[in-house]
Amino acid sequence: MTLRCLAVFAALAFSVAAPAQAQQNAYGGHDIVGPMQRDEIDYAETRGWLVFTAGSRSGHAYCVAEINRRDGSPVRLGWDGLQWQLAVPVASRPDWQGTLRIDGNGSGQGYGRGGDYISGTSMDGWTIAWLGRAELDGLRKGNEAVLSVEKFDYDFPLTGVTAASLKVQECVERGRDAGTGDRAAPARTAAARADGCPAPGSLRSAPSSQPATLHIANSSFRPLRIYWIDHEGQRQLYQELDHGQDYRQPTYIGHPWIAVDDAGNCVGHVMTAHSPGDSIQEIFGDD
Repeated sequence: MTLRCLAVFAALAFSVAAPAQAQQNAYGGHDIVGPMQRDEIDYAETRGWLVFTAGSRSGHAYCVAEINRRDGSPVRLGWDGLQWQLAVPVASRPDWQGTLRIDGNGSGQGYGRGGDYISGTSMDGWTIAWLGRAELDGLRKGNEAVLSVEKFDYDFPLTGVTAASLKVQECVERGRDAGTGDRAAPARTAAARADGCPAPGSLRSAPSSQPATLHIANSSFRPLRIYWIDHEGQRQLYQELDHGQDYRQPTYIGHPWIAVDDAGNCVGHVMTAHSPGDSIQEIFGDD
């Protein structure tokens, strides 16, 4: 993929200022590997992927999710607000070309020896592939990918890529505030009972005409039921999730949702969308 594909991402771009110590790359963004890796800050963990944010007090550079293959070697998927990037620890030329195969096929465009032609750059022993929308969607839907860098094939599983990429997107959109991440304790605004649930009547859905989406992932080791708290403060069952399952729940900004296990205990915190678009809600609750 060449730099002209950046136009595809114009509608997705989040304008951020470059930190003083960060050197911008050829298209005005930031590479997700290189010198800035040593200054990355923990942001979140989701489905086995660790998410980091990079920047400084004066601005934000990128967010990236990383996971290790079985042999311990890493794979990185990140976004700097301008360009999605896939990085693997393979040395190559700055102007390399290759293919991306997902489950043995192209990721969506379907050309080039069973895969999609792809290109990128290299830095500090890493190869970076520029991803278009078709490639990103293909990674989210697939089971296994192979990035062919010149004559080298680098294969990696795609488990949890959807959750990881959405968490990266959330991280970038939060910009300078991303340093706090999901590891900060959520504030509880409603009274809680011994079972961890809000007291009856303490939460209600206020009238709202602003649609949003909760992307809910069950990372607890138990099945959960997802309830909407309606305008009368009553629970309305919408979904059942086994461990490891996730789904997108249409809702409205400000409407509260809770997750309840088979014993009637509430797991995690009250889930509420505060802005349009996907709001990622990962439910833990097991030591």
